[in-house]
Amino acid sequence: MRAQPPLSEPTRQRTPRRGPTPAARAVTDALLRGGHALFLATDAAERDWPLRQALAAGMRPLLLVVASERDLQAQAEALATEADLVACSLHARLADDHVAALAEQLAKGRWDAALISARSLGDPRLMHAAQALTVRLLVIEGAHRVSRHSHRHGSAWRHAAALVETADSVLALADAVGEAAREEIVAGLGLSGCQVVLGALDRPQVRLETRRMSGQRDIDRHLLGLLSEAPERAVIHVSQRIEAERIAMLVRDECGFDALDLTTLTPTEFSQALRRFREGGLRVIVTIGTVEPGADWPQVPLSAVVGLPPDLSTLHAQMSIATAENARVVLLYERGEQERLERAAMRAACDAGHLLALYEAVVSSEELTLRELSARTGLHPDEADLGIEALIRGDALRVLARGDDR
Repeated sequence: MRAQPPLSEPTRQRTPRRGPTPAARAVTDALLRGGHALFLATDAAERDWPLRQALAAGMRPLLLVVASERDLQAQAEALATEADLVACSLHARLADDHVAALAEQLAKGRWDAALISARSLGDPRLMHAAQALTVRLLVIEGAHRVSRHSHRHGSAWRHAAALVETADSVLALADAVGEAAREEIVAGLGLSGCQVVLGALDRPQVRLETRRMSGQRDIDRHLLGLLSEAPERAVIHVSQRIEAERIAMLVRDECGFDALDLTTLTPTEFSQALRRFREGGLRVIVTIGTVEPGADWPQVPLSAVVGLPPDLSTLHAQMSIATAENARVVLLYERGEQERLERAAMRAACDAGHLLALYEAVVSSEELTLRELSARTGLHPDEADLGIEALIRGDALRVLARGDDR
């Protein structure tokens, strides 16, 4: 077996992808046929392509459930300029009479599109207005938050299931998540029978580097060295609030420019900080976990991740911040973290008895979902998923089709 290059070696330069990916084409075809699709995509261009094609084909009225209310106005303007749609925004700041008037206009078809944030779906006034629209295409951003397996679970997203019931076609957009989370998204949104498509996981426009450090002092030194190369903007991801405060102070003291810890900000303060970040008055943002870049986010050339993230979807989200051309994502972690993960991997290794139980359950049933398999064997869905993959690799099971291939 040929040895793989070390993760610390920067990825080679690749030609940027041109045109739609096969995954984006599959999602578009499903929508144009009047079906539903769950699209697990990390690349913004790939994720947006099916919507653009559907709108170009005349799929309207459109109802767009956005992940963040601060993106409403920017996305409404984008729909007007790029797709020539007349769109209205439904949000909590609207007076009752204004909401009632919009609901009446939506029912009469006077708007091409309506936008509402997921968190506003719990407001009966706004939900009533959204349901007044005869929806040809429903798009739900951040659908991974439906799942309790998501690191950013939000119960508000489950209200979107009421909109799915009456929409002709549904496009649910989510981060790359595991099989158990996918099933939970499909069930939570009422998308039974939808096409599940996994987008490309590589980021050809981003250079990913990893550095194993000897300790915290070494991490600090390397982080300050990255910032001293004078990127226009940088986002630093950490795992704990106290660490966010410490690093923000370290950057201010050692580099001499402003750095802000997002974890303590109110929504109004966040909007003000984002404006400073966009206009160049703020160069470094420090945050816990991940931040979802909205339509009003600027191009970011550097994303630094301090510490190994808890899962792959978190890493993809942290990578998605780096949107500038020739952007860098640098992962800094201590030697002890790798050992911790290795021990966790050993504990997660499939027990022979578990494998036998999984094998017997699979061969004795014509069709089982991962959740049903978990219930039958008593294993956690993640353990069942791991065991099935082990059986496949050992040629004990043969794959006919995966959920993201159908």
